[in-house]
Amino acid sequence: MVQTLRYVINVGYAIIGEDLSLHEDISIEIENGVIIDIRHGFRRDCENVFTFPEGIAVPLLTNAHVHSADYVLPEVGSDLYIDDLVGEPYGVKYFILKKHHMHLQEAIKSFLKSALLSGTYMVIDFREGGIEGLNIAIEACKGTLTKYVPLGMLTKRTPQELQQELNEILKLAKGVALSSPLYYNTELLRVIAFKVMNCKGKIISAHISETEETRRERDFEYLLNHIRPHQIVHGTYLSETEFQLLKDLNIYLVICPRANLWFIGKYPPIDKIYKVGVKVAIGTDNSGWIKPSIWRDLEVIASIMRTKLGSIDPDWILKAAILGGPESIGFKPPIINEGHKAYLMVLSGPLFPIRSAHDKKLALIKRGGPESIALIAMENNIITPHE
Repeated sequence: MVQTLRYVINVGYAIIGEDLSLHEDISIEIENGVIIDIRHGFRRDCENVFTFPEGIAVPLLTNAHVHSADYVLPEVGSDLYIDDLVGEPYGVKYFILKKHHMHLQEAIKSFLKSALLSGTYMVIDFREGGIEGLNIAIEACKGTLTKYVPLGMLTKRTPQELQQELNEILKLAKGVALSSPLYYNTELLRVIAFKVMNCKGKIISAHISETEETRRERDFEYLLNHIRPHQIVHGTYLSETEFQLLKDLNIYLVICPRANLWFIGKYPPIDKIYKVGVKVAIGTDNSGWIKPSIWRDLEVIASIMRTKLGSIDPDWILKAAILGGPESIGFKPPIINEGHKAYLMVLSGPLFPIRSAHDKKLALIKRGGPESIALIAMENNIITPHE
């Protein structure tokens, strides 16, 4: 990693602005961590110049839903049903987190490093373990460049204890994560809603209808009867009518295609989600079983769209990966534009033939990956992963 206050990046292509438009032969000048100039044509009038004639500059991605601590023991229990493996609080995962408690900080730090090197600048984490779990993660992210956004998972189930825990969690975290609203009675959900909604800038996110069982138990209706969340995660068994309600209520849907396939053998209904126009972000979910690389999910989403819709909308996929995550929690996304902080990467090299690609955005979605990231810029920090 190199730190520099002023530098220029020359690229054959760049994805620029909120509309993620594609431009050719672009120079991007960064000073004090902020993009101050974008123009056509390459520049040499700077001491620090990075030039990639066959490369493309892209805003960094957001992983909008993860369980980072699962990284402590990957690929255990691959033959188990989802509830037996990750169900709260008696799944094998929770036994592992307890048994390997002393190694969780190191595991989370490794996870965040892996995410950054794959082009992910923001990670939104369902952090198990209440206050103690949050403190472990906050220590783990010290010294890392990844923008770590924890959501605290509650451990208490009585009103008084829950209120005390909520007060502390809302001091430490961006908000509250509900493994399922079905784990809480009406009184507790009302306590959570009141506390969070009266705490400026805090959010609520919840797993919803990931399995057929939770859908039959009407977790979606139960949640919305008591809480207006900012995100719901999965929605694998929701209908077009329910996606329309999410759209009307301006609630983001975080989809996790590879995780859904692994744990329940089913993809989210991308065709219905796309047709309705609900706002979407993308997550990789449990890091112990799903490699935390958004790139893999992007290709899967493109394949589902092609199969279910007969065509692919690369802009929709890229917006979900770049804009959706930050916007879902009230943050500004990392677009490449003058006046914005520099959070971008350059993909280049023999494994990424962008120059010859007919559809360059689709090539980015299908062929992008950590192996082709030549440079990562995070404000004043330049990272060249393969040097």
